[in-house]
Amino acid sequence: MTAVKDKTRWNGEAWGEDERRARYAKHQAHDIRALRLANAEPFARGVTEYRQQCVKGSSSDIDFSATAARVFARARPLFASETDRGDWHCVTATAEHGQLVVHSGSEEMLAGKGMVKTMNHQAYPGVTPVVTDDQVYQAVQYLVQTAAAGGKSTLFMYGMTGSGKTYSMAGIHQRAPADLFQLVGAGQTLRLQAYELVGKKCFDLLSSAADKEEVFLRVGEDGNTHVCGTTECDISTTAELQQALVHAAGQRETAATGMNATSSRSHAVYSLTLAEGGSFMMIDLAGNEANAETAGHDKERMAEAAEINASLMA
Repeated sequence: MTAVKDKTRWNGEAWGEDERRARYAKHQAHDIRALRLANAEPFARGVTEYRQQCVKGSSSDIDFSATAARVFARARPLFASETDRGDWHCVTATAEHGQLVVHSGSEEMLAGKGMVKTMNHQAYPGVTPVVTDDQVYQAVQYLVQTAAAGGKSTLFMYGMTGSGKTYSMAGIHQRAPADLFQLVGAGQTLRLQAYELVGKKCFDLLSSAADKEEVFLRVGEDGNTHVCGTTECDISTTAELQQALVHAAGQRETAATGMNATSSRSHAVYSLTLAEGGSFMMIDLAGNEANAETAGHDKERMAEAAEINASLMA
């Protein structure tokens, strides 16, 4: 007889410790979502009341002088499927209020009152809300200006699957080229590289080959990481740069998920090098996924989601 350690049985099925923890986490996540939906009306009303009563401010009040890193947040509208099932807006992220606020509802037992519903409003005053495509670009425009002046700037798009990262990045791809060429002057040439990280592999996004070509990350003698084998495009007009960025974005690895029919399953890097030594790197990260988002995944997609989540936490 073989003893099996750390196993939990349910309906005759034996679970290992890792699977037991994963299933418990999924069960807990579904419980939280069920609570959100079951109490949607009072929780949504609590958010509305908060927005009406809170002190309105301005993102211009935030002092960025002490840090080189800035954080901006954009909340997407609810999907039709989310509205249909009774979900509600749990984030206040508007320029009108000047800061990001995350709303959460819960139930707790209070002496003499029984079970009561409570709302928590967590403010993040160091995060600037942006709403429209123009506001997104205005928020990050200083990165373009830094690169044109000979500095190095980097933009990360981070968020859950289906949160609109690639949509927001597309707006920047359309607006940044005109600014860059206006700042560096007509007739100047920029160099573009674009590649994606898919699991442990890296692929060129500008290659003209029928199949995407694998490229490699190598640490050079200078101690920096370099991408070897990528296509380098020398570009001298706004239209050329816009077209190249659209083409590269269209080559990314995508797959259908529970949140998005064409979810990006790779980290995409768009790297621009300017003649005066400046550089502007735009990185559109794959979306992280909670247990509830992976519930319908097959084995391959589950492994892929775990790999993405691990890479985002590295």
